[in-house]
Amino acid sequence: RRLRKEIRWSEGDSSLRRELSTVTKPPTPQLTYVAPLARNILTEGGSDWVPGVMKVLDHQYHKFLDTNKNESRIGGLALRNMSMKPSEYFARNVWIGSSFITPRENSMRYEVGVDRIMWGADYPHSEGSYGFTTEALRAAFGGVPEDETRAMVETNAAAFFGFDCRKARFLEQRE
Repeated sequence: RRLRKEIRWSEGDSSLRRELSTVTKPPTPQLTYVAPLARNILTEGGSDWVPGVMKVLDHQYHKFLDTNKNESRIGGLALRNMSMKPSEYFARNVWIGSSFITPRENSMRYEVGVDRIMWGADYPHSEGSYGFTTEALRAAFGGVPEDETRAMVETNAAAFFGFDCRKARFLEQRE
């Protein structure tokens, strides 16, 4: 499904011109957004920003819906059609490709979502961990439970991209 934006009237619409002759102001356009079930990856930006940004977006979302606030006149109409908060859309539709995961980011992994973080070595870039990947993994994931480390290093990306980890391990063993 693709994102659609439908505007139910336009200035060139003759029926609108007839309506305008009987009203003092033009009707408010009704915007309908059909949110896609798109899966998105944000890469090379780390993941420590996610909790703070989601908190701000959710706060703004609630302000826009509060008819006692001026903000509701700006975006309230469009947001009333949203069935979830911004953070819920993010949790459902967005993964983070995070190179150079730091211990600070790991401490925030539950807020971001362990199932949404995908570690990256940034290969072949010279600033990546190539040549020192084992050390980089130890520094990034030391003290993190093995199942969570495996998810962030392997299975999240494999599931997202449709890779078969068993086949990859089999091919690796053959070499």
